[in-house]
Amino acid sequence: TVSVLYWMPTWWSTHGGITLTAAAVAISLLGDLSLFAVLPTAYNTLGLSLWQVGVVLSASRWVRLLTNYPVGLMAKERPDHIGTVFSTGLFIGCFCSACFAFSQQFWVLVAGRCLWGLAWSAIRNSALLSVRNVIKSGDLPAGEATGYYDGVSRVGAVVGLIAAGPIYDSLSFSWLFGIWCAIAFVAVPLGKVAHSITIKQLSMSTFDEPQLSGPSGCRTACKQPPQKFALLAISFITGSVSWGLVVGALGMILKEQYGEEVDMGAFSVKIATFNSIVLGVRWTLEVLGTPLLGRLCDRVGRKKASLVSFVIGTLGTLSCLLLPAKFMFVGIMLLFISASSVSIAALTEAVDTDMISSYVTLQDFGSAVGPVLGYTLPHTGLSAKVGVFSTVVLLYSLGILCSLKAYENRFLVVLDTDVAGLEVELDTVPELVPERSNEEAAPEEVEEGPKETEDDTVALVDKV
Repeated sequence: TVSVLYWMPTWWSTHGGITLTAAAVAISLLGDLSLFAVLPTAYNTLGLSLWQVGVVLSASRWVRLLTNYPVGLMAKERPDHIGTVFSTGLFIGCFCSACFAFSQQFWVLVAGRCLWGLAWSAIRNSALLSVRNVIKSGDLPAGEATGYYDGVSRVGAVVGLIAAGPIYDSLSFSWLFGIWCAIAFVAVPLGKVAHSITIKQLSMSTFDEPQLSGPSGCRTACKQPPQKFALLAISFITGSVSWGLVVGALGMILKEQYGEEVDMGAFSVKIATFNSIVLGVRWTLEVLGTPLLGRLCDRVGRKKASLVSFVIGTLGTLSCLLLPAKFMFVGIMLLFISASSVSIAALTEAVDTDMISSYVTLQDFGSAVGPVLGYTLPHTGLSAKVGVFSTVVLLYSLGILCSLKAYENRFLVVLDTDVAGLEVELDTVPELVPERSNEEAAPEEVEEGPKETEDDTVALVDKV
């Protein structure tokens, strides 16, 4: 007990802000994922047609293509307002659940989903900027911070998927979203508190990391265009495969391979239940595994982690194509886990290099295009399995090539010296040691020596 009490304050000082941020995001996702779980099976009861279901579910993704960048830019340019943007997004998300609780008319659902697109842009951009504050404070490594945030925030998705069906069957659609609205209301002040904690962590930090952008000091600009385009291509690939193409067409593929029921040995289950089991296992593994994958990225490097993950995902997809159907579950899990690892490496790089808005926009574009592509491929004469998994292999092969370029880390570093206009292009960001006072400095650092001149500074830059 004593050891736990001793450990908790230390853990909270490094993980408190990011834990509350991820918890607020998780609560906001309850209604979103519940809609995906319930609407495809309950649309007849609600008086909707199948095409209307597709419009309702995809509306928020297309809206986010327009809202991600301006909302992200507003939060980035006014860092003192990030907490306000975060809480506003959480409140709008709460209002969306209230709309679904009071009316299930088609246009009300579409309007609510469009509002959710705006809300999710504010929530995700603000949350990632808060994660960036934790990384800049030096309390947590970049990969570990991103993986921990990703894992905790996905708890809301798992709870929403699992609880939506029983609550809807026991009560009603209105009660389901009324409950989520009441719970989501708690997250509104939580967002403000979470951001204030991350700001406090940053202000108390003794690690003088240079700002990625700012009026003065040593600062690192965004990646150069080739590396930037490669990273955005990876973002599109992860969005289209992990969130759109495979998830959207998975039920169709499983039904094509197994029929209406799946033999589990001692018993059989309906194909819809088996589809839910597969997705539930996927989300559970991601919740438990993303913090570990984040640490792995820190240990082996983002480039190596991305390359290995793309290769593993490609092998898993090929096993789904070439091996009998009974091995498909293992191949699909390998595909999902590899996609999570790639996403963490790319997201960490985007947070580190000030590309958050661009990254999430391309990922949303991929998740919007993926389902359309998945349901279009079977009409070309290919089976759902061959069409979807062949496309995944092609996209992952492209991802391997992009990983070779995206993580080269060619930065433009501007040094704040007396030499006007001094700019150096480096392959990696130089390690910057925080300045220490003479009292804290080692003896050899206190010894007086010849003072550096402007020529010495230029010579040092030339050497680097």
